[in-house]
Amino acid sequence: MRPCLWIALVALLGGCSDTATPPPLTSPGTAARYARLEPVQFQTTDGFSLFGTLFSASHQTAPRPAVILLHPFNQSHTQWAGFVPELVVERGYVALAFDLRGHGNSIFRNGQAFTIREFSVADFNQMPLDVAAAIAFLKTRPEAAPNRIGVVGTDIGANIAFVSAGLLPDIKATVSVSPNFRENQAREVLIGTNIPGFAPRNILFLAAFGDGYAYTSSQTMSDLTQGVTAVIGYQGTGHGLELLAEGSAWTDVLDWLDQNF
Repeated sequence: MRPCLWIALVALLGGCSDTATPPPLTSPGTAARYARLEPVQFQTTDGFSLFGTLFSASHQTAPRPAVILLHPFNQSHTQWAGFVPELVVERGYVALAFDLRGHGNSIFRNGQAFTIREFSVADFNQMPLDVAAAIAFLKTRPEAAPNRIGVVGTDIGANIAFVSAGLLPDIKATVSVSPNFRENQAREVLIGTNIPGFAPRNILFLAAFGDGYAYTSSQTMSDLTQGVTAVIGYQGTGHGLELLAEGSAWTDVLDWLDQNF
């Protein structure tokens, strides 16, 4: 879903493991065989129960840098499955993908159902608390290096990643894929600039030139970013995970993480 559509909804919607040493990886299928999957649950400070999956490489025992994966609006964390093998097995990261509040299985706050259909602007602006909870969870896990945590977000997750990078000092590197700034700025939704002390840093922005305002939004957001930042544009209209599945975009993400953790 395009960013301008997901923000419009605010107004319109009233495991197993394998311990063998892996052979050289020649295909995503081979890589997937050596990824350990663990269903997980953790809690936000404002009462949401978040459900997801922790991915790690079965042949690695030392703590590894960890990447939090944020899915698009009105989707779920399972959409990251095709990207995980290369991230985890080939590049050596731990990955945590989870359903954002109001999505998938993460629809209960303090025991009461609360879905995105009921969200106000204020509720959307609380979504970086999900990232804070994910960081706190990763710090309890022996697989994850607590001082090497990054975030990759697409669509609404791209904006959540951007805001989180400006609020949470534990985040070392961030990738924002197909973000929205222009429409969101008018509504003050997930842009961060309305938060005192907001200081995003170390962010790579990816967007297709033909994807609405995603590329110009990326430029604006990069201008607001401190530390290391860059914008990569791509031909076509690919958005979010669709963009990552095309051409070199996912490799660009992985290379950025390798260079900036």
